Amino acid sequence: MASDSMRVRLHLRETRVLAVASDTPNEVRVEVESTVRRPRCPACGFRCVRVHDTRRRKVRDLEVSGRRTTLVWRRRRFVCDNCGSRHLEDHPEFEGRLTRRLARRLVADARVMTLRAAARRHGLGWHLINGVVKAWSAALAEHRRSRRCRVLLVDETSMRKRHRYVTVIVNGDTGQTLAMVQHRSSAALSTFLMQQGHRWCKGVKVVVSDGSKAYKSAIDAHLGHARHVLDRFHVIRWFSAGLTAVRRDIQRRPEGSKPAFDPEVFRARFALLRRGDTLTDADRARLDALLDAHPRLKAGWHALQELHGLYLADDHQGALDALRRFCDLYETGELPEYHDTHTGGALSVGLGLTLSTTGPSGAFTMICRPGPAGGARTDRSGGRDLIEALCPELAGRVRARPHPISLNRSASRHAVSGWTERIADVVSSHDQPVICVFVHRDADGPDPSGQLQQATEAALRDAGIPGAHAVVPVEEIEAWWMLFPDATERLRRSWQGTLERRNRDWETVNNPKEELKRRTRSNDRRHAYCEADSPSVARRAADAIASGTTPIGRSRSYERFAAAVSECCDAA
Repeated sequence: MASDSMRVRLHLRETRVLAVASDTPNEVRVEVESTVRRPRCPACGFRCVRVHDTRRRKVRDLEVSGRRTTLVWRRRRFVCDNCGSRHLEDHPEFEGRLTRRLARRLVADARVMTLRAAARRHGLGWHLINGVVKAWSAALAEHRRSRRCRVLLVDETSMRKRHRYVTVIVNGDTGQTLAMVQHRSSAALSTFLMQQGHRWCKGVKVVVSDGSKAYKSAIDAHLGHARHVLDRFHVIRWFSAGLTAVRRDIQRRPEGSKPAFDPEVFRARFALLRRGDTLTDADRARLDALLDAHPRLKAGWHALQELHGLYLADDHQGALDALRRFCDLYETGELPEYHDTHTGGALSVGLGLTLSTTGPSGAFTMICRPGPAGGARTDRSGGRDLIEALCPELAGRVRARPHPISLNRSASRHAVSGWTERIADVVSSHDQPVICVFVHRDADGPDPSGQLQQATEAALRDAGIPGAHAVVPVEEIEAWWMLFPDATERLRRSWQGTLERRNRDWETVNNPKEELKRRTRSNDRRHAYCEADSPSVARRAADAIASGTTPIGRSRSYERFAAAVSECCDAA
């Protein structure tokens, strides 16, 4: 053996070193071959002995002492004596033109640096490294997806803000990412779930997501058996936004006041969003003084604290108690801003409204429609303010009570009898005598003769409900706000002069909500009308009615509503 020769141990299984072909300061080149003598034919499975020819293939390996290492693999081509086919042998340690350990290093580097940096580090092409990373990612994803998943986490993220979004799907048991699917639509999530198969989906017991309607649609279609849980971050953010809306409504001062906002309420905007256990004694004292001065703000803050308590409870019973207290505050209807803060629809709850009195003259009851929680609550709050304005004797005799109902123009007889029975049960179980019941439902189109109202009232009377009346604004309750343009425009300075003041039949307007949004958007696109503004508009319209302002324009549904309130007011 020559004095400058060397022996090399590569630590690669089923590999024999034949010779060191090149040993320079920049590169080491080693000739190798497989130790498997009789590989099986991939066509028939018989072992092959006869070698047709031998080819040389360069395979890159990890560097040795900073020098690039290349393996020259003497790859044999066998001839099968059974079927006569020819095939090249494979090696368990080689993947294409790379060794498996070099491929693993490339994948590890790609996690902490760009592909371009990894290419410069190893002296390889960008496309080669990208292909290796994609192949390993696909293999890893297939392995992860084949495992049982009991808790599935679904969320979205942006590859490029407001341009490219992907749906991220994670195994909640292991914390491993299962897939990143293009887009954030129902089809994107549904495609992934269908690819996983029915058996895999049946193993999912809990699904955690945000309030996205698209995700909820896919989950209901493919994972209807699983429990759908809304993640803590979005739930807290929704109701924090509701508390912010309450604070903004309270801090506004009358038109022309300086400053335009109450400075004490404005300064507390950050303290209101913090958990009570994180406040200092001084901050808590200032906040208590502010909350005592503003009851609505106090109710909203306590509701948010109960929601925090739900997640911070030490045990299951403590969480249930916190949830029960939060629901009691949520269902009162005193904070309509809380019912219009979420856009996902996952929290939609059909809650009605019961107005009652503690006086000797009986009780006054109003039950609103269910549906999307925001619309139902804001319409309920608006109807209550209008009733108290049209009949001042009923002021302060309002109580809220939950009850889900469903009213449709084309409802079947069985469905109608179902919801009338549920309303009758609520009325009979009330602790005060009930003299009037108002049922709210937006009409799907013009109803000049009041057929929908008459049919609804007839069904209610047949169920034995006293003083039954139907509140049926044409299209939406925003058609009634058009009757009071001055009161509506007072909500925001940028809305001044945007609404019509002519004698118009507002029941002929198609989609009054969009019409109101379009008009208020003309001066300031950022502060157009939204459903969260409905309670504030209702309070201003009620103040206008109490001061003797008459509606500008005509709405038969509003006229029938005012007549029904007058009738109940006389009965009270």
